[in-house]
This record gives sequence, C-alpha cells and structure tokens, in this order.
Amino acid sequence: LAADFQQTAKTCGKIIISKKNLPNKYKTIKPVGVGGHAGGEKYNYHGIFFKFATDWMGIYGSDDNAMKAAGHELKGAMRYYMCPGLSVPLMVLIDYRGYRLVAMSILPVKGETLCYGSSDGGKTVHASDTIMNQQMKVAAERMNLKGHRGGVFFPGTKDSNRKFIYGPTDIEGHMGLDGRRYVIDFARTFPPTAERGVYKTYLYKLFRPEFVKLHQTPLSSDAYSPFGGPDNKVQHNLEVFEATKHLLRTVIPKFGTELEQEFKNKQKVVGNLVLGIDIELQLTELIHREGINCRFGQSTIVYTRRRLTHDSTARNDC
Repeated sequence: LAADFQQTAKTCGKIIISKKNLPNKYKTIKPVGVGGHAGGEKYNYHGIFFKFATDWMGIYGSDDNAMKAAGHELKGAMRYYMCPGLSVPLMVLIDYRGYRLVAMSILPVKGETLCYGSSDGGKTVHASDTIMNQQMKVAAERMNLKGHRGGVFFPGTKDSNRKFIYGPTDIEGHMGLDGRRYVIDFARTFPPTAERGVYKTYLYKLFRPEFVKLHQTPLSSDAYSPFGGPDNKVQHNLEVFEATKHLLRTVIPKFGTELEQEFKNKQKVVGNLVLGIDIELQLTELIHREGINCRFGQSTIVYTRRRLTHDSTARNDC
C-alpha cells in the first residue's frame, strides 16, 4: 500500500509541478481552497492531498524556508505515527524541478470532525474530546513536549478561546468519520531554536526531535510564536532559550570532541582512505543522531578536521 501510494503521489506530483506556473484553467490538476493558513497551494487528486511548499503568503521569508517547514511536517508525522491510538496519513515529499510538494492520503475528516488544535491560525482552539486529549498528552510525553495554554491572545479580551494542549496550537486532531482519531498538520511539532530573529524563523528553524526527546526539560512547541500568549514571556521562551544554549555550548562541543577522537582512533587502525569514506558518508546521520541540526554543522566541525566540512555544510535545511 505504501509503495503504491508513493508511486501514485510521485506521478501526480510531477504533473502538478510541471503545470505550476500555468493559469489554473490550463492545469491538468487544479488547486483547491482548503486547509490552514500556512500550507501553500493545495490539490486534491486520486485520493491524495497535495500542498506546495512555497511562500505564497509571504510568512516564511522565502520558498526555501517553506520547503524546510515541509520537511519538519514529515518529521512530525513520523513521530505521531509511533504513538498508540492516533492515526496519521500516508505522507511523502516530492522534490522536482526545484519545487517541493507534500503529498498525503486523504482522510475521512472535515471541519466538523475537528476536536483538537486549531484550523484558523489559533483564533479558535479545540480540546473537546477527552480520549483525544489524553492520547495527545501521551504522545507529547513520548516526544518530551510540554503542555501549555495555546491560542492567539488579544490583550483586553477574554482568554476563553485558549485551551490547554500538547504540541503546537495549529496541529489538528480529528474524530474521523470512521471512528478513528487522526492527527494532521505537523509542521510545528517541535519547538524553534532561539537563534537571532527567532520571532521570524519560528516556523522553520526548529530543534530536531532527537534533541527534544533527550533534553532534561519538556519544551513548548509554541515558544516564541504568537500562539503561546503571555505564558511564553514568563516561562516557555526562557526554557527554549536555555535549551538552545545547551545545544550550542554543550551538545555540539561534546559531539565534536568525540568525533575528533573517533577520527584519530580509526586513523590509526584503518588509515585515511577508509576513514574518509566511513566518516564523511555518515556525518549527517551522526550529527542527526545527536540531535544536532545540519545548519549547525560549521559549529560542529570546528572541533574536528577541516576535511570533514563537505558533508555538513552541503546540507543546511534540517
């Protein structure tokens, strides 16, 4: 089933991308107006839902950043897939001709089935299904995500639209028409790193799931975002700021030192040629395993050898 989905999505996705710049009336597969605010142009064809990872609403700063957010959506889906009681759509990323599409299977859900999270940018937040609430809590605990009050906060108004949830406010949990509980819209599952300009980059510069899971303190997915409300300034932002410092000042130097030692040990045993193949081909995997984003690759290789830079600096979107 997964292989058939992937093949169909790939075929249809290439058609959508090939016709992207044509007027809608000339497109073989036409866009539809459904879903949330940040997902890009959307298509519905052959039982598959497609959305373009482009900055068509000007909220990411570039198409490149929108593509990174799409990558985060797949990471989030993979983590929720491993959580009992929750169902997620089949999903694949299609990169073709410089564009990226997110393709996912269409689920038996609609606006009325929404019972968790928000589909309108945090203006209305749902947490109406007791079982779904508990399952999302369990899922968040597995990922080390912090429960918090989520929703857009308007000073001078009642706070009743905000709800205590786990994960990002703009995730969607549905009680499906088939009786199953589905989760969609995973792009902001993990918190943003508190880098310079974080209030502009919170949609796509995120911690890796490996780091969040092992961090000593649960972190809020809505830190540094408009959805965290007043609680962000008091607590959530500070926790993410400290986590970022821990990543940059402790995790990366420690990994760099260990990698340098591994380099020296293998150099003595197998020589430079085999070592180059072993380390360079696996450097991205090794960095990710430690919860380090590849965009911090240059910080990592400061503690290793210059000739290891090629793999880490070639990828900066994860």
